[in-house]
Amino acid sequence: MWLIPAMLYALVIGLVGVAFHLVSFFVVVVTGRWPIGLRAWVVRSLQVANRYRAYAALLTDKYPPFSTDITNSE
Repeated sequence: MWLIPAMLYALVIGLVGVAFHLVSFFVVVVTGRWPIGLRAWVVRSLQVANRYRAYAALLTDKYPPFSTDITNSE
């Protein structure tokens, strides 16, 4: 029951991450550097997606928080 809102949240974060990844691709092609803010968002979106996938696959019992804070991943 609680998996549906969690997966919807992960979907939204993932879609924004994909959009930022595409923008980052063109920025890297033009400037040769990956902007720190875009890179951080892409990395966090991948971590959030993996955290929710682990919960959905019953690999962990701890409900993942609705946050992209990667320092609070006990």
